Amino acid sequence: MSSWNYRVMKRGKYIAIYEVYYADDGSVEGYSKEPVSPEADDLEELRETFSLLMDALKEPVITYER
Repeated sequence: MSSWNYRVMKRGKYIAIYEVYYADDGSVEGYSKEPVSPEADDLEELRETFSLLMDALKEPVITYER
């Protein structure tokens, strides 16, 4: 796995934000088991996390596949 980001993923009838991992060719290689929730050590880090989570809303929704 070469990179990751947050992405909106549809699993069943719900959507949530997950960590998504990509292969070198850009294809989805894996994702977190559970949706992410924002947490941080301080307010600035929390702002950065929220910014990354908001970026996920700009990308197409990924559909969960088994």
